[in-house]
Amino acid sequence: MKAPFDDAEVWRHWPELSRRANAQAEGNLGFVDRYRGEDDPLGYIAPRWPMEPLIMGNLSAWVDLSSLFDYTFGSGTHGGMMKHRGKWFHPWPYNRPSFVAWRAHADIIGGKVVCDFDLDTAMLMQAELGRTGPTSQCFDWMGEPQ
Repeated sequence: MKAPFDDAEVWRHWPELSRRANAQAEGNLGFVDRYRGEDDPLGYIAPRWPMEPLIMGNLSAWVDLSSLFDYTFGSGTHGGMMKHRGKWFHPWPYNRPSFVAWRAHADIIGGKVVCDFDLDTAMLMQAELGRTGPTSQCFDWMGEPQ
């Protein structure tokens, strides 16, 4: 991030944009579930390491990679946020992936799809993708290798 969340000038429009983007995701046929956040109702993952206080993440489950790609980079609110992400974020400076995908198990409980994704698994998958590159276990926007 370019600044901590308490910098009102940088993040002035972010909460409303995030609410709209989350609502559009949740209305998408390819959407399954999203991480709701530790202390943040918008669902952002707090930094996990003191030496990286300006890293923010999110975690969501989708029926397939193409649905997620269309939502992420399409014409909706999130697509607009991606086009203008330089307002809020520096380019990714680390020698590890900033995005990772993997297959998660989902069940239907009480008529709602519930997915078994969690932060620890996400961190393990990100590290594995960085070590091995795309595999059938974890992959990037290009999908699983054939």
